[in-house]
Amino acid sequence: MAVGNLYNLGSIYNEINTLIPDIPTRLSGTNSYHTIMSSINNISAYTNQSIGSVDINAKFQDAIIYKSCIAISMSKALEGADVEDVKLGEFSIKKGGKTSNIGAATETFTKLYKDEMRILGRAVSYYRTY
Repeated sequence: MAVGNLYNLGSIYNEINTLIPDIPTRLSGTNSYHTIMSSINNISAYTNQSIGSVDINAKFQDAIIYKSCIAISMSKALEGADVEDVKLGEFSIKKGGKTSNIGAATETFTKLYKDEMRILGRAVSYYRTY
């Protein structure tokens, strides 16, 4: 996705809103910011690097977006909502397939998220025991 120009929670939410149409009211506003902050905290813990809520480094942005999309789409699936379409660049999922669109979208976001996390890498610490 290579966003590169997102710098805070609001702009990340705007990007999520373009990827997942019709986000329910109960997931917007403060609840969406909690979802995004949870994603930031998970990625920060995994990489052992500090990520704030403003001036977010471009290398973390895609992972944060995809992780948040997974959480929101899973929440939509739990409430029984389905979406008309989901767009990921040139890839799109239209309503009416054998599997639910939310399930397919969640799988796609999960794959993209795992790819991003693989690129970011994980901080590894070695300890010597005596």
